[in-house]
Amino acid sequence: MISKSKLHVPRLALAGACVALATTAAWCAVPAGFVRQTIPLNAPPLGLAFDADGVLYALEGADFGNNQATLRAFLPDGTDAGSSPPYGDDPFSFYIDGMTYDPVGDRLLITDNTAEGKLLAVDKLGNVTTIASNISYLAGVAVRPTGEIFVSTAGGFGAGTVLQVDRTSGTTFTVLTGLDYSADLTFDASGNLLVQDANSFTFRGRIQRLSITETPGGLEFGPATLVADDLESSYGIAFDSEVELFATGAGGLYHIDESLSGEG
Repeated sequence: MISKSKLHVPRLALAGACVALATTAAWCAVPAGFVRQTIPLNAPPLGLAFDADGVLYALEGADFGNNQATLRAFLPDGTDAGSSPPYGDDPFSFYIDGMTYDPVGDRLLITDNTAEGKLLAVDKLGNVTTIASNISYLAGVAVRPTGEIFVSTAGGFGAGTVLQVDRTSGTTFTVLTGLDYSADLTFDASGNLLVQDANSFTFRGRIQRLSITETPGGLEFGPATLVADDLESSYGIAFDSEVELFATGAGGLYHIDESLSGEG
């Protein structure tokens, strides 16, 4: 395997991920400045991540009742760079909810929401280790540029949270509460946390920003502020290389204009 990832998704790659990573052709408009490139997979990708060298990792979903999934790597020109089979701990299932690159450990982090809810780390050889477990309704995962690991949970009806995970001990503590379903998260250029969730009744999306300040004693968290609400997008969020915010949902790929929300 090959590895290393950008926390802010490259503009060209984001468009490619939107339209090309599928077992059958998918069609959507390509915005000006974007290029579409088809990268065929053998199953729908449940996780995507880029490393520091621009290598794209796609985690194909496991078959129902199976705990094995295929992690595939592609060079920036689309060349297949090999694959490995990460496994979940449950012998019968592997429910993947999120994936990101960890530049500190030079590995991929995967959330497995089977039974206990585990945060897994996969190295370049495909070896899987458990970082944290017993996280109910585990959903997204993101690594701050300073190295801290955060995960979201999607309990629904206000029970969802964002947790910080100690990369050594696996212990967690809560930094944000009151989330609903399908919570994904990322970081802006200032290292503040953005989290998206879906309303438990309408499934409309919401994006919030949690301010984070670095202090000698560690990170300090301010109040969460609303960036956007009542969105058609409720799946994932990411910044591109020009620090523009994008979100995905049932209707496609959306560009979030933060200037309209009063947040930037």
